[in-house]
Amino acid sequence: MERERTGPVRRVLTTAALSLIGVMLALPILLIASTMLVLESRLAANAGSAMGAPAQAAEYARSFSMTVSEPDRTVRLWLENMEGQPNFRQTIEVDGQPVSEQLYLSEEQTLYTAEANADSELAWTMVEGVTPEQMQFSRLATGPAAWALEYGVGDHQVPVQGGSFDITVHSVDEDIPAEVFELPPDAAPVPAE
Repeated sequence: MERERTGPVRRVLTTAALSLIGVMLALPILLIASTMLVLESRLAANAGSAMGAPAQAAEYARSFSMTVSEPDRTVRLWLENMEGQPNFRQTIEVDGQPVSEQLYLSEEQTLYTAEANADSELAWTMVEGVTPEQMQFSRLATGPAAWALEYGVGDHQVPVQGGSFDITVHSVDEDIPAEVFELPPDAAPVPAE
C-alpha cells in the first residue's frame, strides 16, 4: 500500500525534475540567442553609418556617375535628377563580361532590363508604367549618392563592415551626357512577362 502512494509522488517528482533540467538546458540557449539578436541589430545600425550614410538625409548628390569595383565584379551607375524626373542606368560586368543592365527613363516611365543569355549576349526586356517612386531611388541616397557627395570626383575606398571596396566617382551634380540614357542600337526590348 505504501508503494502505491509513493508511485504517484515519485512520478510527480520525476516530471518536475525533468522539467527543471529542460529549463536549465534551454535557458542559456535562449539567453545566447537573444544576445545575438541584440548584437546583430547594433552591428546593422553601425554598418549603416560605417557605409558612409550621411549625417542628414539631405546630404547626397542629386546626379552622379560612378564605378564600383570589386575583385571579380564592376558596377557602373549613372543617376540624374534624383528628386525630379530621374533617369538611371546600371551596368554589371563579371570578369569583364557584361551580365546585366538596367535603364530607367522617367519621361517614358519605362524600365528596360537586360540579362546575359547562354550565348553571353544581353537580352532586353521592358516594363512600362513604372513610376520613379516604384523605382525607390531614395534608397541610393544612403549609399552611392551619399558617397558621391562625400568623397567627390576621383578614386576612393569606401569602408564597409568586413573590409572596403573601391569606387571611382566620375561626376557629382553635373549633367550626364544624354547618350548614357539611350538603349544600345541593337537592343530589341520585349515586354517582360
